[in-house]
Amino acid sequence: MSCMLTGVASGQPEFTAPIERVIGELRRRFSGSLIAYYVGGSVARGEALPYHSDVDSFAILGAEPTADDRAWKGSIEEAVRRDHPQVKDYHINLWSRYFMRNETLLFIFRYNAHLAFGRDVVTECERQGDRIPSPNGAWAKKRIGWMEKCFDGLVRNDFPAELYGGAIPSVISAEHANDFYISRKLARNYMLLDGAYYLMAKNAFKTFAISDVMPNLQRLLPQWKTELEITCLALMRCNELRISPIPYRRMIVPVVRNFIDDIARTVITGPEG
Repeated sequence: MSCMLTGVASGQPEFTAPIERVIGELRRRFSGSLIAYYVGGSVARGEALPYHSDVDSFAILGAEPTADDRAWKGSIEEAVRRDHPQVKDYHINLWSRYFMRNETLLFIFRYNAHLAFGRDVVTECERQGDRIPSPNGAWAKKRIGWMEKCFDGLVRNDFPAELYGGAIPSVISAEHANDFYISRKLARNYMLLDGAYYLMAKNAFKTFAISDVMPNLQRLLPQWKTELEITCLALMRCNELRISPIPYRRMIVPVVRNFIDDIARTVITGPEG
């Protein structure tokens, strides 16, 4: 089986070498037991920034990974961080073929990940009768609990590592005023992702890509014109335009509240909405 990096590497070749390296290491370690390897998030969408973006990835195995496998995985992550500084961090999730047969993971793999190597396990699961959720109002409502928890952190300026993996400082203070990439992280975690779920509730979701989410939000929410325009700039030109995370955090609070409240008011009809 060959690597399928076209979608991942498009416009961001800095990420090709570390991804190819990890695929090679996985193939040597697991041989025929490696069923598939997915890359998620901004790298999958071609929106990652060298030296500022992580790589989140998922190796699907034919058997349950052992403790030795997980220790080995940690050593590979460390080696990639050391040898490829253009990647801020590299995460490899080792999952068995059976572990990932749940609707949340299948949704992520279908709508927010790229198959970089191996078989299309999402389609295989679907053929075997597993349900792949549709990106609609019913699915958006299932995310409300998580959105409320994260929103509470946004309001209180409290971003615990267990929620954000350290991508956002636990408290955004004066020392971060000129760290414009924090604004981009806020824009991605709140405005882009939560905005995508808002679009699901409005039957206007296409993909999680900036080029799909932001124009649709601007079309549907003209009352937040300024906030959405600044968010677009934070996502694409944060350092150049020097968008500080301190006022930006406060600015997006009412918009995110709007997303959550509108999703909560969504009327679901039929078995899946």
